[in-house]
Amino acid sequence: MVQKALEVGFFGESVVPGHSLTLDIPEEYMFQLKCAALDHKAKNGPTTLYISTERNPTKIPICTLNVNKHAQWNVDQVISPMDGEITLTARGANAIHLTGFVEAEEEEHEEDHEDYDSSDDEGETIVEINHDIDSEEQEEEEQEEIEDTGRFEVIEEIFNAPEKTEVVEQPSAENNEENHSTDNELKGNEATEEGNKD
Repeated sequence: MVQKALEVGFFGESVVPGHSLTLDIPEEYMFQLKCAALDHKAKNGPTTLYISTERNPTKIPICTLNVNKHAQWNVDQVISPMDGEITLTARGANAIHLTGFVEAEEEEHEEDHEDYDSSDDEGETIVEINHDIDSEEQEEEEQEEIEDTGRFEVIEEIFNAPEKTEVVEQPSAENNEENHSTDNELKGNEATEEGNKD
């Protein structure tokens, strides 16, 4: 039995028939087994790859490879830290070569958690901003109504203002007498001037 600890990045190992490979997955890592393949020098005959985990110790066949039929297989199996240690075993005529990759998951979870928290805060902020915008819009509308009311009142005042009438002074009785006496004096003066000419 060969035991190895996984590290972030590319994974590549071989499992020889009759032996097993045990991988320890740290809590902050995620392991993805991508491909199982036979070597170009592989002998004729089937070889089966089995997997078992600490959580489920039963050996489960993942694929059976054969030089003439399936020399390679896309496994695409994701294994999480919750599964505990995993053991890969080969049975058959050939060694199986495995490839995959290991990702660090802790940082992503923290980022997701921070994104979730910040999105919650943003949601609350948006609600507050919307509330402020609504009240500002309402105040603006009320102000416009007040201004409009003032405009309409001014227009009303202009249209309802009393019409200006031109006042023509009528001569009073005294003015008539004064004008009459002035006319008589003028006529008398004219008559005197004519008499003097004669």
